[in-house]
Amino acid sequence: QMIGGLLSAPIVGYLTDRISKKLLILIGSFGRATCYILMYVGILLASFMLFTAGMFILGFFVGFFWTPLDTLISEKSNKANRSFAFGKRGGMMGKGNLVGSVISFTIFSLSNIFVPENLFLVYSPLLLFALSNILGGFIFHFKVDEKLTFDKHVFNLFPFSDICGF
Repeated sequence: QMIGGLLSAPIVGYLTDRISKKLLILIGSFGRATCYILMYVGILLASFMLFTAGMFILGFFVGFFWTPLDTLISEKSNKANRSFAFGKRGGMMGKGNLVGSVISFTIFSLSNIFVPENLFLVYSPLLLFALSNILGGFIFHFKVDEKLTFDKHVFNLFPFSDICGF
């Protein structure tokens, strides 16, 4: 995971300044989904190499998700409230981690108690993570207008704000 992140960080930084941030986030979402599927299959086949490939892919594509997202948050937030915007992002991440952990731990625990031989079910939360990344990527891609920034929004509300110094 760490090596994938080290390799992708400069690439993602370069691309974030030059192409659609929404597209990069969508690529990151699909990359993360691919990672979880590879990890799932790696566990089922008892393949350390496949599981490791999934971890590498996770590290590589996580940057495609977070770097452009952080850039969009910076562009879309007022400078005076930017820390609050990142705090909201952190809070939402915490809620997602909590809900995802409760659901996956419940599935993992119950399936381990009642059908421990059914590895497809025991490790199925990895598939839920994959599906949630794909769904979230599509929702974000179609819902967010990356061209609308805080400065453009304020100018549309108050067209003379740049002249009057507001």
